[in-house]
Amino acid sequence: MSAVQLREIEKRFASHLVLDSLSLDVRQDEYLVLLGQSGCGKSTTLRVIAGIESPNGGRVMINAVDVTQWKARKRDVSLMFQGDGLYPHMTIRETLAYPMRGIISALETDRRIAQAAQRLQLASLLDRRPEKLSGGELRRAGLAKSVVRQAAVRLLDEPLSALDGVVRHQFQQDLIRWHREIPGTTIHVTHDGDEAMRIADRIAVMHAGKIVQVGTPEEIYHHPCCIAVARSLGSPPMNVLSAPFCRDQLMSLWPDKFSVNQQNALDDDILVAIRPEHFAIANDSPAAGMFAVKAVCRWRQVFGGRCQARFELANRDTMIGDHVNAILEHDCGVQVGDSVTLQTPRYNVQLFRRSGERLEFA
Repeated sequence: MSAVQLREIEKRFASHLVLDSLSLDVRQDEYLVLLGQSGCGKSTTLRVIAGIESPNGGRVMINAVDVTQWKARKRDVSLMFQGDGLYPHMTIRETLAYPMRGIISALETDRRIAQAAQRLQLASLLDRRPEKLSGGELRRAGLAKSVVRQAAVRLLDEPLSALDGVVRHQFQQDLIRWHREIPGTTIHVTHDGDEAMRIADRIAVMHAGKIVQVGTPEEIYHHPCCIAVARSLGSPPMNVLSAPFCRDQLMSLWPDKFSVNQQNALDDDILVAIRPEHFAIANDSPAAGMFAVKAVCRWRQVFGGRCQARFELANRDTMIGDHVNAILEHDCGVQVGDSVTLQTPRYNVQLFRRSGERLEFA
């Protein structure tokens, strides 16, 4: 099937920059997730690949063929819109069949619709109109359009948004199964970092019209290239605190001072980033090699066998910031009002300049 390459793509609306010299390679048969906050250019990227919008510069290549000037209907691409894209005056069967008219025979269209309906549990719903379907059923019907189309490149714009937990989980499994069983390259847009981690072969993180990092979920999670990428994953989000930095030493509540491997480092505050799930309660004085902060529990809730708690920092002279979130074992014993020491090994700590650049320990 097809690989997709974007080369120096730019897209501008008046003076507002939407895509800024974006370059991306999507591998053949890969499930790639475009991850980023609203307005960063994710959906615009999909529309440029689909041919619905034309870039101001650059090239779109599918299977090594430059399709930048091709009309949307000439590209072997399907697009599942965030709003499902179903025709309100047609039944689901009619909606699925409509794009196939004049392309394949009626017999083949019926075969594909029956196959898609069975795969997505829509067989009993084919003769209903969209107004008679639930939110999850509407999403499955929207996906069925791509299944019937059998395009080499499948584009999904926020396919899991606005679904409740159970339906969301089931539809996520439908997407993964569809991608694995029917060969094709899938590009999925979302703002949800947890969703991207669960479903992607690779993640491309977008920020302010640019792709800032591409990697496997593990690479993005453990080795973010900048603070914007680090904050894009995790729920609750990553804790980011400011710590004094003097003479190449990080000054905080560490038992030891650790050097930072960065030439020409200036005396300044740097950002210390720690994921909530990496904290634990220190029963004794923190050992060497551990990062530690003293804090007071201000809120806690036990769910799913884990305790999620919010702590107010007790010493703001050495670590500047108000609160940190921690996900602890349910039997950790922490109650609201307790003073504790939160700790984590150094390898769980990520450092960044205020400009966002990643720093490394020496």
